[in-house]
Amino acid sequence: MIPEILQSMGYVAFKKIGFFGPMVIACYFGVKGLIKFKTDFDMISILAASIFLIYMAFLFLAYVAAFPASSAATAVSFWRYSTHNGMVATAFISIGGLYFLKHRNILNEFPNLVKVTAIVLVVILPLGFAHKIRFDLEPPKPHFTDVAKDLRTLIPRKGLVFVLDPMGTGESNKITYYYLNQLGTGYISAFTQPTPAKVRSRLDSIANKTYVVVHSLISGLPEYFGVSLSRDKSYLFQKKGRSWLLVHDWKKPKNHKY
Repeated sequence: MIPEILQSMGYVAFKKIGFFGPMVIACYFGVKGLIKFKTDFDMISILAASIFLIYMAFLFLAYVAAFPASSAATAVSFWRYSTHNGMVATAFISIGGLYFLKHRNILNEFPNLVKVTAIVLVVILPLGFAHKIRFDLEPPKPHFTDVAKDLRTLIPRKGLVFVLDPMGTGESNKITYYYLNQLGTGYISAFTQPTPAKVRSRLDSIANKTYVVVHSLISGLPEYFGVSLSRDKSYLFQKKGRSWLLVHDWKKPKNHKY
């Protein structure tokens, strides 16, 4: 198990080299600073490296001791957890870069045009890459949002809702329950290992009159619900005893990912 965890963590670190690269450099200077402490930069490197290494050790221990075996082996959400140290990396890169330029007396050698250009870029680039911040606009999230907003007019205020998205990441259920302002009765996503038998068993167990939002399909679902279903649509069903009532459907946009 431990080799698999380390391999998965290493794979993620390699893919996100823009973050882990500077932190490895911080570790190098941190160790160097411990051996021969001279400047304030040594202190900054020691602090950054210590925070990074302690946090990585904590995550590794959590994977070993607390996570299910399947999640631990893939180091689930390792990058998402690592971003908690994002400002540490930013501080190290910024302060370290300024210290290097000042130490080499390079700042005074830059032409005024370069300095002005740098300031302009600092102002303009965030505006140019604003779409990167709006990850909520990345497909298929807008479709999930539209469906969730419509649900507020299609189901009773405190109606039970279950989200069925066996090909999805689970974000559809988060968006759905957020806009409905409720915890929901559960969901099925790709991470729940949704075999046809498991999906049927889970749907059989939910309470009568529960609404089920279907965002993606696997084999056997059309037969289970008793209607023809298209992968180009999302559906809303309500459980009626042993049968299912089709309440509404939504056409997926062309850029929908699955």
